[in-house]
Amino acid sequence: MNLKDYEQAAKREVRGTPEAYVSLAAVGLVKLARRYGLKYDGDHPLIPAALL
Repeated sequence: MNLKDYEQAAKREVRGTPEAYVSLAAVGLVKLARRYGLKYDGDHPLIPAALL
């Protein structure tokens, strides 16, 4: 749900800025989840694998 809202904002408020291409909050949540042993096997354009 967070990424869905983020995608909508990327089309409006943050369009054309670096924030429109990467959700740092989502990347941080995935990293935190991995630290606690959870797996993330998703492939979302706002969560680049290079940042994980």
